[in-house]
Amino acid sequence: MGQASRHSIWFTALLVLVPVSYADTPKYIFGVYTRLSPTCGPSGPGSADRPGDCNAVFEDQLEVAPSINLNSPPANTVYVSFGLHFDIGKNQGCFFSGDATWSHGRLILDQSEKPIDSECRLTLSFSEGAARLSDPQHKCQPSLCNGPGKLDGVSFKKRSDPVQ
Repeated sequence: MGQASRHSIWFTALLVLVPVSYADTPKYIFGVYTRLSPTCGPSGPGSADRPGDCNAVFEDQLEVAPSINLNSPPANTVYVSFGLHFDIGKNQGCFFSGDATWSHGRLILDQSEKPIDSECRLTLSFSEGAARLSDPQHKCQPSLCNGPGKLDGVSFKKRSDPVQ
């Protein structure tokens, strides 16, 4: 086999593999995902002087939508926003909004509207109607959280009812 044939085979293999890595974002991931979070909150009127109630439950949301970037984003770019609440009374939680890139079957949340640590490698994977955050080395927590909350392993279930 000549060198030209080997180059042709290599080039063909490359063309087959590249679309798998950088394919268009699948439409099934778009939507609103929710989770119920136990949280602390104020315990009623005049609660500033009393301890909060830590038996409250709050519905956190994550949204995945087509990119709102006006500069013609690539087909594998989407908009993601989420909020996780740990203590509503103290306004403690983790928050992200910005663009993400679809790559290798997951979203890489890499273009936050708010500056994030350069070591942050937050990803979002999808399986059976759920979205799961991954921050295994906890590098994103200092940039995205204003309290003790952790992002790694947090899951949201896709909302089945239409958003009004």
